[in-house]
Amino acid sequence: TFGAEMKSSRSIAAGDFQLSLEAGVVDRDEVIRWADAILTESEYDDDLAEISLASGKSDKDLEAILAKIAGTDTNWHGFRRMLGRMHGALLRAPERLPEFTRFLERLWIRHDYTLPDDLGFIVGLEDDYLLAADGQFGSIEEVRRQLLEELSRFAQSKTEQGGDGDA
Repeated sequence: TFGAEMKSSRSIAAGDFQLSLEAGVVDRDEVIRWADAILTESEYDDDLAEISLASGKSDKDLEAILAKIAGTDTNWHGFRRMLGRMHGALLRAPERLPEFTRFLERLWIRHDYTLPDDLGFIVGLEDDYLLAADGQFGSIEEVRRQLLEELSRFAQSKTEQGGDGDA
């Protein structure tokens, strides 16, 4: 979106971390280290301080603080970077396939069933998994392989892509 171009690097990073934390593909300690680093280099910020002291907070509380910093614009670049993290997480823990297919389905729904073309592989992904899990069509391994193949396109995205093509 046009608004994403106007966002600060802090709000973009917060949005990336919020989405990655929600997906379960980033360690909350990484988020806390990020907030700590900014606090040592910048002016005091209440939200960053809350994250820095988040040891007693739930992931949902931490996600809410990050969302506040990030703002409300849809950040498709951050979405793609989260998919890059998801690729690595699925390679390390193949048993997370049902969790990830469910998460991606919910994100698609949350975005009013609208996705950029390069994210179209998400549409029907959970259905494919459920059909395979029930033994009705395909195999779980085939769904995992196809998802890994799609996610591999974003594997560099988690750290390297600044972005082109937001919608």
